Amino acid sequence: MVDPAGDGINRPIRYASFRTDKPATPGHSAELISDTVDPQYFDNLDKVPNDFKKGCSTFLDHFERHVRERPDESYLGYRPVQADKTFGNYEWHSYK
Repeated sequence: MVDPAGDGINRPIRYASFRTDKPATPGHSAELISDTVDPQYFDNLDKVPNDFKKGCSTFLDHFERHVRERPDESYLGYRPVQADKTFGNYEWHSYK
């Protein structure tokens, strides 16, 4: 994914997408929904099976699950300050 501002920096992490299966409500953008939700539950999130949570009930549970399941995935990025006080390209850390 590239920043819409056009800086050309590759940002490989995407958490959600705008729905394309139904039109936006007039005066509003399309609904934004997590990329992990099965489309069959878009209009009824209360019906998402409990296994979707994979035994997680706290933020720490979710974080530890991601560390375990996606150890090489980028999750934290920063732009180092250059000698001329401008910001450099993003550098990403994985969970490792």
